[in-house]
Formats: sequence, C-alpha cells, structure tokens
Amino acid sequence: MMIISKIEDMEAMRNIEEIIDLSDGIMIARGDLGMNVHIETLMGLEKHMIELCNKKHKFVITATQMLDSMTHNV
Repeated sequence: MMIISKIEDMEAMRNIEEIIDLSDGIMIARGDLGMNVHIETLMGLEKHMIELCNKKHKFVITATQMLDSMTHNV
C-alpha cells in the first residue's frame, strides 16, 4: 500500500519536507491550496514541491477541480 499525502494548506507547506520524506508521493490540491494562500504565490509553491519531490525521487500528482463549464462545453 502506498501513502499519498494531500497538500492543501500552509500547515502542510511548513512541514513539506517531512511530509514528503514520510510519503510515497504527494498530491497538490491546487483548489484547496489556492483558497489558503495568495494566488500570486501558488505557482511558486507548486514548483518548490515538485522540485523537492524530484530531488527525493517521489512522485507528484497535481489535482485541480474542473470548472462546471468544462464538463458541459466539451
């Protein structure tokens, strides 16, 4: 069984290295994280997490909520 940690708030960001070390990979919850941090910093945080995971040979899932219009206007 694999452990995938969902990163969704600043508490997780403050502990990101320990979380990555204890997990098989992380899932960056862009929607949740975007509600908890300034949108201007979101991409930088994402890049930082991806770089840390790559360095530690862990995988990263970037998840985002689909807009309603994306499900109806295909």
